[in-house]
Amino acid sequence: MRVGWELKLGEKRGAFFSDAHMYESQDPLHRDLEGKNTAGEKIIANAIKDGENRFILTLEEAERIGKIDFSFFGGDMVTGYGERGLIGPDSLDHIAKFRQLLDEHFPKLPKRYMAGGHEIGYILPLSTDPEGGPSERSIQVFEDNFNQIFYTFSEGRYKFVVLSSDLELLKSGSDALMKRKQLQEEFYKDEITYT
Repeated sequence: MRVGWELKLGEKRGAFFSDAHMYESQDPLHRDLEGKNTAGEKIIANAIKDGENRFILTLEEAERIGKIDFSFFGGDMVTGYGERGLIGPDSLDHIAKFRQLLDEHFPKLPKRYMAGGHEIGYILPLSTDPEGGPSERSIQVFEDNFNQIFYTFSEGRYKFVVLSSDLELLKSGSDALMKRKQLQEEFYKDEITYT
């Protein structure tokens, strides 16, 4: 689990974070420790709690060091509803808690986000959830609360192209989801050609 690191871009300093896996969701896999039936479920719940603690310590350390010009969150920051992403009954509360934590440490710092599988849904080779994977609903929740799922931003003379690997790896889905995948592919080609 990678929680935070620093990148220097000329005179600019960026704080990059990923894989904090904040907050337990109320889906059967990520509910509170009470009621866990297997050792595997307990390991997952403890890992989520450990990720929360490490993320807070990392934020505090970045705040102590200071002189950070921007931050980037590289996905899997908030644990979604199992394989379905941020569509659970507690997802909006988790997003609000996560953003409040960021604003407490870096109220004026520009923040940019990349959607990970835990935010928009994912499919694994051994997935068992027939409703798992990226969905228009989970993507909309992400975009309503963070930023677009694919976009560019610049810091100094550096340009970043942010894409969704979960969307790119999608082999099937609704017409709207496949159209979104096509739009991302066209966006990427345009950005690379333009750059």
